[in-house]
Amino acid sequence: VIRVYPSESFQNNYETRRPAVIATIVAFIFFFTSMTFIIYDCLAEKRNSVIMNRAVQNSKIVHSLFPETVRERILMTESNREEQVRGRGRGKGKRKGAVEAPTVRLKNFLQAPSGNHGEARSNTIANTEGDPIADMFPETTILFADIAGFTAWASEREPSQVFIFLENIYREFDIE
Repeated sequence: VIRVYPSESFQNNYETRRPAVIATIVAFIFFFTSMTFIIYDCLAEKRNSVIMNRAVQNSKIVHSLFPETVRERILMTESNREEQVRGRGRGKGKRKGAVEAPTVRLKNFLQAPSGNHGEARSNTIANTEGDPIADMFPETTILFADIAGFTAWASEREPSQVFIFLENIYREFDIE
């Protein structure tokens, strides 16, 4: 049996640490990339959580402040705006119904000829952003009144008593 062993100088010429260095570098790059994606995912999840909380809060505010018909129109207007913003930049030129910056809308409104700021449709007042949110009631009177001593009086009463009192006052003004 013959055994051949390389000499020490021959072994030193061909034995290297290069594969171990390359494997270490690849492992470090993999680890760094993985950590970057994990951190990005955490930040995106946090951002989405904040956005969702704000959306829920805004929805609660809208639901508590406005009647159902107005709520539907507000939410429809917002969804239409979002669709228009997403669609912006896909075509050339200005699209009809595209969302403009508030300063541009104000400038256009002020430069338009008198009476040409929007067309009246049925019983609604038109606006530049699409369907109106406010309805027009031509037979409506608005009363601004200050009831002397009301705050002190109301602070000593139950809310139902205050409501009944105000309802009676409004009813008296509505009687023809």
